[in-house]
Amino acid sequence: MSDQSKPNHSPLKAGALLCVAVAASVVSCDYQPGHAPVTWHLSEATLQKLEEGNAQPSAAAHLEGALGLMFGNAQQPRYLQTDQMVDDDVFPNDGGKYEVGEDVLAEITEHNRARRFERQLELIADDRFDAVPKPLYANDLWEAWQTEFAPLHSPDAGGDEVLAAGIADEDGEEASTPVDPDSAHPEPYYATEDNAMFLGEPSEAPTWREEAVALFETWYPTMRESGEMYRQQCLHCHGAAGGGDGPTAAYLVPRPRDYRQGKFKRVSVDRNGRPTREDLYTILHEGIYGSAMPNFGRFSRGELEGLVDYVRLLSMRGENELMLADATVNSDYGDLPQGEIDATYSLVWERWNDAPDKVIAVPEDIPRAEDITLERLENGRELFNGTVANCYTCHGSDGRGNGESAWEEVAIVDENGEDTTELRRRLDEWGNETLPRNFRLGEFRFGGRPADVFRRIKVGISGTIMPAADPALTDDDIWDLVYYVRSIASEYDIARVTERKHAEIRAHHAAEKAAHGAHGAHGGHGDEHGHDAEHADDGHGHDDDDGHEEGGEEAGEH
Repeated sequence: MSDQSKPNHSPLKAGALLCVAVAASVVSCDYQPGHAPVTWHLSEATLQKLEEGNAQPSAAAHLEGALGLMFGNAQQPRYLQTDQMVDDDVFPNDGGKYEVGEDVLAEITEHNRARRFERQLELIADDRFDAVPKPLYANDLWEAWQTEFAPLHSPDAGGDEVLAAGIADEDGEEASTPVDPDSAHPEPYYATEDNAMFLGEPSEAPTWREEAVALFETWYPTMRESGEMYRQQCLHCHGAAGGGDGPTAAYLVPRPRDYRQGKFKRVSVDRNGRPTREDLYTILHEGIYGSAMPNFGRFSRGELEGLVDYVRLLSMRGENELMLADATVNSDYGDLPQGEIDATYSLVWERWNDAPDKVIAVPEDIPRAEDITLERLENGRELFNGTVANCYTCHGSDGRGNGESAWEEVAIVDENGEDTTELRRRLDEWGNETLPRNFRLGEFRFGGRPADVFRRIKVGISGTIMPAADPALTDDDIWDLVYYVRSIASEYDIARVTERKHAEIRAHHAAEKAAHGAHGAHGGHGDEHGHDAEHADDGHGHDDDDGHEEGGEEAGEH
């Protein structure tokens, strides 16, 4: 039986730290050949902190050992299963299977059936078990197929005691298979009610075929499988350990996210809170507009949920690294205090586990655009340029993102060795330059819906200089700001600018037509000629009662 859904119940034992450190350094066999093994190392910032803090020479090794104890390594990523997690029925090494809702499980199963493993399931239904192809990013699933289901597709696997059945291959010739696929499976697991991912109606004694179908339909990626997908799809930007330092990162603006602080910009939680599963899934599924972060909608729900699991693990590992590095340099002996390991691991886990409780609810009565009066837009404009909301100081009075507060004077030594100051952009908590949004571009990087903009104003943006709204602002005030900001984007939206230009052209043509008609009426041509001229004009740009253009004017504009 595959161990892809069997939790590890090992308790946290800090005393075993050094032994685990040695074991973690030895276990480095890459289960996916064809590329250099991915490794996790301490960040340059951590190493520099240890050096500047006069840490003991052994401090770095002890810190890496602690991280290996808690999160495994890049070839065997996993969480340390604590006794408290077991008591709370929390099994993070099962990935999201223990925490996503039934609707998500149903979508995962449907995607597995109709998209992810459609070909494999078709071949199983046709009794062509030996033709089932290996899927991408599912090495542990494939291992289970190759071992646990070998009697279906390997003639020598079952020996003399299993049943034989005549199976027609693709050439119409009869081939043999070691077991009857419709006979009862001796040790059913995947197609049983105990498997929470199986949403169908299993029989009392599932057959080999039912077990095989359930293997694929109930698949949820292991952490190793998600790590391989991350390696191929994400590492080049975000780096092996999630530090935003992949080989392409230096060429991207904005820089890829560094997960290690546990801070993400597009979240639904209170400022500096950890993102929910839904937040991370939204980023993966929709991407981030105006950045190099694409949407991964081409992948199945199960694959994306697996990436959520893996990104969370990297982020928690990074948080523990930062906190334990601080504990090391602040200790009396310049080494990692044993008591800090357990406490830090539990604290970081609680921060992430409590994320759903930190969600900022958007009021249910979201005003519609047509309900926002000119008076409310004017209130939004005054707030934007006032001292309470104070938006203009960063975004500029006209929303161009050119406010003075995005800059600061920094003390430097010039080329002559003289102390002086230099005006530079302020840095965010990742060390990147602050670039306030230019609303005229119409780019709302973290969602342009009114509810998305409301949250950004209400709680600010984690890791940046964008603060939470002043408590003096009411929800109505924030909605006025939301629609004022959106009005700036709409005013300079390319489609709307084009519409205005077309309207100006139509107005110009209408004025010319009116002038031409007036000239014909007073030019001595008589009523009949004037009437004919009027009808000729109608054929070149008349608007009907519904406001739709007819005739030659519309054709001329396009």
